[in-house]
Amino acid sequence: PSRWCALPHETTAMIPNPEVFGIDISGSYFLDSVSRCACGRTIATLSELERRTARLIPAIIYGLARRTDILVEVIPCPSCKHARRFLGPDLGSCGIFNWNNTFLFTHELLDSYTGSFTASETPFSALCLATRRRYENYSTDMTFCSEETFVRAWFAFIQLQELGGTMTCPTCGVCPPVVIADGVSLATHASKLTPYVRPPTFV
Repeated sequence: PSRWCALPHETTAMIPNPEVFGIDISGSYFLDSVSRCACGRTIATLSELERRTARLIPAIIYGLARRTDILVEVIPCPSCKHARRFLGPDLGSCGIFNWNNTFLFTHELLDSYTGSFTASETPFSALCLATRRRYENYSTDMTFCSEETFVRAWFAFIQLQELGGTMTCPTCGVCPPVVIADGVSLATHASKLTPYVRPPTFV
């Protein structure tokens, strides 16, 4: 997780941010020792013959201010046997989240939504609109992914966050006598809005 959402005495990993540090993210990204498929199949389990089926496919990295067209090296997954399932590079150490080998997102972009919705009522649609406007400042032809795609990618990214800290208040200890929780950050999706939806506090 980001440094701001950890307690002062907890340690967090510092991931290089391509956009902040001016790292060139264009070009090609190749398979590495931790490459895997979404099903869990790793490159280490592939035969030499299966590794020879590697090829480069076009992909897009979505950043905070612009998108970049790249090439990603992939291998068709022998376990999934699905036309769109590939083993691809992880890229987490580069500050990039490889969602499906076609759509990739910088950690900066994904963390920006986490920071926004925990500080104010920021729906996904608002962040996507703001990002589209930033892209238009860079180029009128530059488009952002759909809102549905961003929502799915963000939830996939959040599931990978390692909350390895103690999550213990240094003053109150493990079980404080009073815990105050305020608000609901993630609203109900529009498709789920029915007359029977009630807030968590409804009695």
